Amino acid sequence: MHAFVLQDWITIRGGSSVATVTQSEHEWHSLDGYQDLLAWIDVREASIGGGSTFIQFNLQTAPLRDENLFVNMEPTPLTVSGALSTPSVRKVILANSSTYTVPLGKWVRWQLVALNSLPNSAWDTTFRILLCANPLGGGASRIMRPQ
Repeated sequence: MHAFVLQDWITIRGGSSVATVTQSEHEWHSLDGYQDLLAWIDVREASIGGGSTFIQFNLQTAPLRDENLFVNMEPTPLTVSGALSTPSVRKVILANSSTYTVPLGKWVRWQLVALNSLPNSAWDTTFRILLCANPLGGGASRIMRPQ
């Protein structure tokens, strides 16, 4: 498995006019050549005011760098109403097609959605997302040695 940082520590703030926040395109991560994914979503703070009930963390994938092709990888994304005492480990395993109907594409990103927000309801969260991915074929990467 290889490890990647999808998102280092960041605080995102939203309100009545900002219910969805998507990771910036230049921060999307390419996982071309990988088949399985583990994600650690570490939420250190989540403030939900007014009518917002939850913040949903969507892990999304697409075969091309095209906004219209991104879909959620998990049928039931992580939703929080406060900080997590331990990171939430999310698994997207190719062999488990009964649970995950969307295979890992080349591009991966995150998206936050404030659910049940009412006008003038502010929300924010501080989090990071770490990834581990299996190369295609499931084997370890080859180490090239000088001859």
